[in-house]
Amino acid sequence: MVVGLGATGLSIARYLQRSDIDAMFFDSRDEPPGLEELDEIFPKAEVLLGGSKLPKSVQRIIASPGVADSHPLLVKARKKNIEVISDIELFARDASAPFVAVTGSNGKSTVTTLLYHMCRADGREVLAGGNLGEPALDLLGQDKPDVYVLELSSFQLQRTQKLPAQIAVLLNVSPDHLDWHTDEEEYRLSKYRVYRDAKAAVHNRADDETAKYTKHCDRVISFGSDAPADGHYGLRTDGEETYLACGETLLLSTNDLGMYGIHNQLNALRRWRLGTYWVSTWPRCCRSWLSSRACRTACNLLHALLRLTTSTIQKQPTLQPRSHQSNPSIRCWCLSLAEMAKVASLGTCLPPWKTSCAGLF
Repeated sequence: MVVGLGATGLSIARYLQRSDIDAMFFDSRDEPPGLEELDEIFPKAEVLLGGSKLPKSVQRIIASPGVADSHPLLVKARKKNIEVISDIELFARDASAPFVAVTGSNGKSTVTTLLYHMCRADGREVLAGGNLGEPALDLLGQDKPDVYVLELSSFQLQRTQKLPAQIAVLLNVSPDHLDWHTDEEEYRLSKYRVYRDAKAAVHNRADDETAKYTKHCDRVISFGSDAPADGHYGLRTDGEETYLACGETLLLSTNDLGMYGIHNQLNALRRWRLGTYWVSTWPRCCRSWLSSRACRTACNLLHALLRLTTSTIQKQPTLQPRSHQSNPSIRCWCLSLAEMAKVASLGTCLPPWKTSCAGLF
């Protein structure tokens, strides 16, 4: 049974139709949107509207994120030990390309969107969706990409049993959606589920709890507003200036971000850490964000995430780091990204630089 006929419910219907799986559909509203579209997808499907009666024939429920666990029908299902899962659970079972899972109380849409554009700028086929844009299951109906980028809500994570993300990132956790979750603790635990089966994790050092949820990951990288340990990301001071840093390596003066405030500096570190996991060709990728000051600010953590899955790309000669400390220009910004990527690299190296950054744009 599919519970909820919103955008996610209809994407589940399309997924089941493509998989040749019959289903019945339920919505607590008497006239929910999408009924006509559902009839086109499943002309003969049984549709139950209003009430909360649980049919005896139901063996599994796929619930839309807008339907809270406290809904009487879902409560009845759990009492009968009927499996209740999310659309993301189905996505994770069927996805044949690696995917990145991004969650957090704030900032997840920005990170997801920018990572999508950076992957495209790097020449990769990428599809993004989930809690943002297209429902995740609709992505499976398109041509297989090189990578999926998913924004995930606490609602979706709460009902997902296995989530083998190539990289999982939790940006931050603050009390939210307490009308859906029973309490703050349940909300926090739902967010930590993003790490459950992840191969690599990116987390915020300000949250002490994340460490115990990422122990199983092959690679764990943190970011924060303090001075970082080797291989991690944070802020360091040199004289009167503050720099984004990886370990003791100074990456970029915060004066050159184009945006101000500690929250924007942390946003930069998040996206920088993410981006370096995946990028194989820096100049193409950087074009997507060097075009404006806002974009320059936005792409930092993304470069870290982009770097991770290049482990399947043939190794190339190691890039020699160059110090940008004396010249915080765009040219040196790009070189500092390359320098940082070498530090964060997981078994692959960037192509050798044959010219300065200025000649690449």
